[in-house]
Amino acid sequence: MGMQWQSTWQLRQITVGSLYRARKRGAMYVPFIRLCGHWLQAAGFEIGRQVRIEVLPGRLVLTVMERNEQEKEKCGRGHRC
Repeated sequence: MGMQWQSTWQLRQITVGSLYRARKRGAMYVPFIRLCGHWLQAAGFEIGRQVRIEVLPGRLVLTVMERNEQEKEKCGRGHRC
């Protein structure tokens, strides 16, 4: 981690936006969340890393996958290993 972790980065607040999707079944708006900033890298979310998202009622838990987990995920999706 290039940046030093600071306690002020531990709590963030954002607003859920909307994204317009035109589909064959019809157009609709869907919820949209965008995360960006140096604080992500400081927390271990490096560019190119895969992230596991656990979906719970009212909560999303994002976890950086270890590199060996990323390879296992690829093998499970028909990639050569």
